[in-house]
Amino acid sequence: SLVEIGMGLTGFGVFFLIFGMLLFFDKALLAIGNVLFVAGLAFVIGLERTFRFFFQKHKVKATGFFLGGVFVVLVGWPLIGMVLEIYGFFLLFRGFFPVVIGFIRRIPVLGSLLNLPGISSMEGSGTTNTLNTVRDTLNTVRDGGQRRHRYIKYSERRRAAAPQIH
Repeated sequence: SLVEIGMGLTGFGVFFLIFGMLLFFDKALLAIGNVLFVAGLAFVIGLERTFRFFFQKHKVKATGFFLGGVFVVLVGWPLIGMVLEIYGFFLLFRGFFPVVIGFIRRIPVLGSLLNLPGISSMEGSGTTNTLNTVRDTLNTVRDGGQRRHRYIKYSERRRAAAPQIH
């Protein structure tokens, strides 16, 4: 299916990006990794959803940095392009980082490392905030921002109905 092909393309894209960085920012490997990553993302969530995700009004800056970095790598300046890409990637996907950290906490060895005193205090959001952020982001991507207002109202109703513990 297309999703499986997309996962493979995305995986190879990440592999080529990491391998290209390990080989002192080899521009050919980084260019291949960029193309495979973006193509894989389009296969996984669909072309229309990919455009909606990248071109939301509140993600214009992040998209500019990410796609600008891809372009700079393709032009031939890999170090500058990767710095721009990494910054754009962080801005684009920062809503998913708490979910990834929550998933990693459940892995035996990595979870114990993330629960160390210095590292565990760095995470500021709880599980409820994480789930709300992911649900909001997915609904915004899925419906092009049309459900966002309804989601906020639903979230506020749930908070009002929840018992307050003092």
